[in-house]
Amino acid sequence: MSYSKINWVDGAVLALNATNLNHMDDGIYNNSIDIVLAGGNINTLSERIIAINTALSAKADKTELEDEITDLDETVTMKINLKADKADTLAGYGINDAYDKTYMDKALNNKLNKMPFDTVPAANSPNYVTSGTVYNSANTLNQNIEKKADLIATYNIFDFDAWAKGLQELTTPVYSGTLNNVDYNGKSISLTTTKSGAYTNGWTSSAPQAMRIAVKPNTKYFFSWLPSSTNCGAYVFLNGINTAATRFELKKGFGSFTTAEDTTYILIRFDYYGTGAFKVSKIMISESEAIYLPDKVAEGVLDVANEVSAFEKTTQTALATKYDAANNEIGSGELSPTQTIYEGSAGKFVYVKNGDAVTVSVNITSMLADTNYL
Repeated sequence: MSYSKINWVDGAVLALNATNLNHMDDGIYNNSIDIVLAGGNINTLSERIIAINTALSAKADKTELEDEITDLDETVTMKINLKADKADTLAGYGINDAYDKTYMDKALNNKLNKMPFDTVPAANSPNYVTSGTVYNSANTLNQNIEKKADLIATYNIFDFDAWAKGLQELTTPVYSGTLNNVDYNGKSISLTTTKSGAYTNGWTSSAPQAMRIAVKPNTKYFFSWLPSSTNCGAYVFLNGINTAATRFELKKGFGSFTTAEDTTYILIRFDYYGTGAFKVSKIMISESEAIYLPDKVAEGVLDVANEVSAFEKTTQTALATKYDAANNEIGSGELSPTQTIYEGSAGKFVYVKNGDAVTVSVNITSMLADTNYL
């Protein structure tokens, strides 16, 4: 509240009355109130200033705050640089010492499936037979079979293709029957007889030239074939001549004959003493009996048959003497005296356990002098 002055003037006669005095009194009173209020406001303002100063002292300094922000930014940047980016391979994450998919696929493809061993050789077995003795025997046998196959082609003087074509050229290939089929891949002929005593034609000197089989004079030959029935036979005619001296009868798939001094070729025929269907295959004529066997074993090679038998025995022996890995055990240990009087003696031992058989090897590394040992 403002105060209006009375403006006393020297020499002027102003009324010294209640109005002027009360005016002065009111002014003093009002000023006293304003002073009191101002003091309170000053105290309040002082407290607010103190509070503001306190609050400001707790605030971060701008420079320090900027430094903190800079440090935080650098830390975040470093963390981001170290993080693993999204990748679909281990190499994409910088991992180079772990098995990857390519390695595992290769390892699995090359692994040996877990299968038991055959206790005896079995045809078409799915099991693995991989022990050294068995493998070597099988490998040797395969090589020998390949060699024997070459021998068959070399020593078999019977040309099935040529003979069969000559047979098919005949007006009547089969006497008392019909020629059903000529299998050049399987090297076989099949026929059907109309009565007992049927046979193939082309065994006289008038037969086609392709049916002639060249031979050496004064030579023994072995003749074999695989018939569908043993109720059969075969005839060999020296130079295509049918006499007691030049005709040889062979029965049931096997026989031999010897050529004469003037023999240059032979002709053959197959007889079937029954009625119905009859088949002949694996026809072979050779000078060497050692490469012949009248059966289906390796195209009739006797040596191979013997090797098959030997292989089977070797296989059985190898498998019978082998031990499964679960029954094998190897170990070692130290030897020490059991009595104090032998202290100073020492040794080592190793052992190998195969099934129920245990082999122990002992090595004494030190012994006491001047002591008798047993």
